[in-house]
Amino acid sequence: MNTKRGDNNNQEVTNWETESVADHLEDLEEVTVEVRPTLSHTLSVRITKEDYKKLRTLGQETSLGTTTMARYLLHQALLAPRMQLAFAALQGEGVRSELESMVEEGKIPPDSDEPDMYFLSGERIRKLATIMVTEMSRLMEESIKEFGKVKPGSEEYKALRDLETAKH
Repeated sequence: MNTKRGDNNNQEVTNWETESVADHLEDLEEVTVEVRPTLSHTLSVRITKEDYKKLRTLGQETSLGTTTMARYLLHQALLAPRMQLAFAALQGEGVRSELESMVEEGKIPPDSDEPDMYFLSGERIRKLATIMVTEMSRLMEESIKEFGKVKPGSEEYKALRDLETAKH
């Protein structure tokens, strides 16, 4: 394949005017493309100069632009409440004791201090999931009582409804 690159876009265009992709089919590679939803809303936020510098530095460290890094951090912050609820549920006594039991009973070889592997049956995993959902629901209900009533259509209402649906 003629891979010469022109000094500018005009030379590159001229190159492809004389060549065809069909002439180089053996050089093509299959690629996976991830299609993401389009970004349809704009949010303008005023931040301090110091925060902007920190945001830009974070972006540079991860090879992301400042705006992309801001969008990523906002997305992570919006996920955080549900993740915090799951982590809190892991601290519940019922969840913790089930996890400890699963680990102890799943050791291969049994009663080993340094097992080679663990076996977790689908039944045990479903039981743990049920206990987790029940604990998350309990924590959500406590939170709702503490902070007032939840309005239908709100994120809290949807999350609680999803938890209730998952329990049944």
